[in-house]
Amino acid sequence: MKEDISIKAAKIFFSYGLKSISMDDLAKKTGLSKKTLYRHFIDKNELVNEVADYLIDCHLQTFMRCANDSKDAVEELLMQSDLAFSSLPNVNVPFFFDLQKYYPQVWDKIVTYKNSFLLPCLEENLQRGMEEELFRKEIDVAFTAEIRFQHINALIRQEDFLSHANRPVQLQQDLTLFYLQGITTSKGKNLINQYLKNKNEK
Repeated sequence: MKEDISIKAAKIFFSYGLKSISMDDLAKKTGLSKKTLYRHFIDKNELVNEVADYLIDCHLQTFMRCANDSKDAVEELLMQSDLAFSSLPNVNVPFFFDLQKYYPQVWDKIVTYKNSFLLPCLEENLQRGMEEELFRKEIDVAFTAEIRFQHINALIRQEDFLSHANRPVQLQQDLTLFYLQGITTSKGKNLINQYLKNKNEK
């Protein structure tokens, strides 16, 4: 029951942000009684923390799936852009701003996740691509991973990309292709074209 409430609350928070939604609002929008909400969560802070854990876990599981199921480093990145951010059209940008401003401890948890898991994951992808001769050997792994890291962070400041306003998944896909074109060898570029061709033919 607690997990079901977290998922329902996540959808509401993603749509409306955090500040404007009270526990009373959640009860009405989820069709649950306040008694049921408070039976599982002490207060809104605990519920927001649980929602953040849910968001992190979804992202982590998808990134791991992309790494394990992909045939090479190029496909791994393309899978990330298609799968890891597929739920983001349902996440209203104010959610992230509210989280950072009103729930700094929860926000710190997300920052820790990005620094401790996401950034090393991006570096591992670069090492993989270099070993597969798909990425250029001379690239600076740490710096290039940071560039990709900022591409992902662009999802919470979409207003910087006027041409992609309210299109977070398309933004990530285009940034991924831009990134890949800069780091791939000729062999890697051929793979990009092949994967895109296969995708368009589906």
